[in-house]
Amino acid sequence: MKTDVLKKILLIIFFLLICADLCFAITLLTEQEALDRLLPHAYGTEITTQKITASQKQLDMIKKELGGRLVYEIRDRAAKELNQQKEFIFYFAKDQNGTIGIALILDEPGKWGPIKFIIYLGPKGEIHSTAVMKYSETRGRPVASGSFLRQFSGKTLNDPLNLDQDIQGISGATISSHAACFTMKKAMVLYKILVLDQK
Repeated sequence: MKTDVLKKILLIIFFLLICADLCFAITLLTEQEALDRLLPHAYGTEITTQKITASQKQLDMIKKELGGRLVYEIRDRAAKELNQQKEFIFYFAKDQNGTIGIALILDEPGKWGPIKFIIYLGPKGEIHSTAVMKYSETRGRPVASGSFLRQFSGKTLNDPLNLDQDIQGISGATISSHAACFTMKKAMVLYKILVLDQK
C-alpha cells in the first residue's frame, strides 16, 4: 500500500517538474520576426535560404575549432542529437553587389532546455548582431537582454569569446552565458568552413 502511494507521489512530482520546465519555455521571436529584425531589407535586397550538409571532413574541422564538439555541454539526449547535426540552414541577404549579410538560427542546450539564437554575420564572417528567439531557462532570461548580446557585435574568430575575458557573463546564468559565447563562435566557424572556404 505504501509503495503504491509512494509511486503515485513520485509520478506527480515528475509530472510537475515536466510542466514547470515547459512553463519556462518562452518564445520571444518567431523565425520571420527574427529575420525581419536582423537582416537588412533595403530596396533591392533579396533573402535566400540555403541548406548546407557538412561532409565528415568539414564536421571534423568544425569540431576541432570548437573544442571537439558542436554544443557547449552535452547534458541530455537533445544535446547529443545536436552534437551529431550535419545540416545547417543559412539565410543570405543579397543586393546587386552580392552578399551583404548572413544569418544562422542555432539551438544550444542550456541548463534547463534549449536556447534558440539567431546570429547575423557580415559577409566576412564578423558578428553584426544577434538575438534570442526562444529559451527554456528559469534564470537565464538576461541572456536575451540587449546589454548582454551587444557585447558580441563586431567580434570575429580572432576574439576569444570567453566569459570574464572579452564577454561579461550574467550572474546566476553562467551556463546560459557560456552557451551564448559558444553559439556565437559556432556560427562564425560554420560560415567560414561551409561557405567562405568553399569560394
